[in-house]
Amino acid sequence: AIDVPALGIDLTSPVDKTCNRHDLSLSTLVVRHGDKSRSATPKRAVGLLHLPLGDENRRLDLALESPAKMRPNQPLTVRVKASVKHGEMPKQINVLVSAVDSGVLNITDYATPDPWQAFFGQKRYGADIYDIYGQVIEGQGRLAALRFGGDGDDLPRGGKPPVNHVNIIAQQAQPITLNEQGEGVVTLPIGDFNGELRVMAQAWTADDFGRGESKVVVAAPVIAELNMPRFLAGGDVSRLVLDVTNLTDRPQTLNIALAASGLLELLSQQPQPVNLAPGVRTTLFVPVRALEGLGEGEIQATISGLNLPGETLGAQHKQWQIGVRPAWPAQTVNSGIALAPGESWHVPEQHLANVSPATLQGQLLLSGKPPLNLARYIRELKAYPYGCLEQTTSGLFPALYTNAAQLQSLGITGDSDEKRRAAVDIGISRVLQMQRDNGGFALWDEDGAEEPWLTAYAMDFLIRAGEQGYSVPPAGFRRG
Repeated sequence: AIDVPALGIDLTSPVDKTCNRHDLSLSTLVVRHGDKSRSATPKRAVGLLHLPLGDENRRLDLALESPAKMRPNQPLTVRVKASVKHGEMPKQINVLVSAVDSGVLNITDYATPDPWQAFFGQKRYGADIYDIYGQVIEGQGRLAALRFGGDGDDLPRGGKPPVNHVNIIAQQAQPITLNEQGEGVVTLPIGDFNGELRVMAQAWTADDFGRGESKVVVAAPVIAELNMPRFLAGGDVSRLVLDVTNLTDRPQTLNIALAASGLLELLSQQPQPVNLAPGVRTTLFVPVRALEGLGEGEIQATISGLNLPGETLGAQHKQWQIGVRPAWPAQTVNSGIALAPGESWHVPEQHLANVSPATLQGQLLLSGKPPLNLARYIRELKAYPYGCLEQTTSGLFPALYTNAAQLQSLGITGDSDEKRRAAVDIGISRVLQMQRDNGGFALWDEDGAEEPWLTAYAMDFLIRAGEQGYSVPPAGFRRG
């Protein structure tokens, strides 16, 4: 133990040269004694300092050469050049190149993966620290309360969910091997997309690693974007907004032809020709009506008249899909009857009246015993949207004792037995992530309050999963 003065202290700790590892850390535990005369309670502090031992001689520097700007629906060519700060160029340098929508990556501040950092960067602290100071030091906090979640069912609010489409560009080429000069060329197909792409590359050999990135702006001479709701219900009338922007340096007179198909119909005449100065955007309103049914409608726009010197440009075709769902809540009708030998049964006509045929689902269960609607129970457990401990465990239980053939006999279209077992393995890992340090289980994660009844439920599931041949880590049993 070392006494620390009020102004702190500088300490020197030798590091053995044989510690050629990348997971080294210095840890300190500082305790201040209590003083009743000053009403001072004990205080505790823990400090960790990572010791970086990264070898810069094993880092590859990657330079990516790509166009600063390109048009949609064209291949993107990326030239890769690898170099090293010291020594000779390694042989057999492998490179993986990807191009992803920057807007999607910025949602989570996604950083370009760095294999050098993965091998030589800071690792998780490999020791567990335990003490009882938390039991003797006063605590003034309170447990966090759950602010979301519940048992509500979406079916009464409009039946089946609509079909939604999201246009995301995420292209990845097959890995290539650079030549002796450390150079290579990769081509990626870019579809109908306007925006910024982040080009990311990772390079590696048996001993060296590196990364690189660049930005590419994808923009058509004329950009047409349709602003629309996430979905419509049958009978809804909406006014969509079509923005047309002239990104050329010349005035343009554009002809725009609109059409609708599927579960959408247009409610207006074709727009007049649009005159746009360079860099100017105009807005057109497109009234539409959603038809009854379940599926999607599509809006098509054909833009012609673009004039650029030295280029022969055809018409630009754009399509947008909108999901359409029923406007009425879902209804479930059950019929049960005992049939004598030779008798028959038909679905009552009143059960099929005033319903949307596209949303109908039926199931027939014949049994010599009182029917239990197993298919409904399994289907609803699988479709439940929340992932707390109770629902995760309940949703996994049927998979322990069923196979694909049995599910198909119940009218449930599911995954193969291999995918089902893989899903159970993932579910076991998810359940164990909600196990607290004392072996009990919390509702959402390991930091939550212990749920005694659900702890017994989860442990029963893990025991049964092990009996059915699934791999359950022994540590989970020991802690429970």
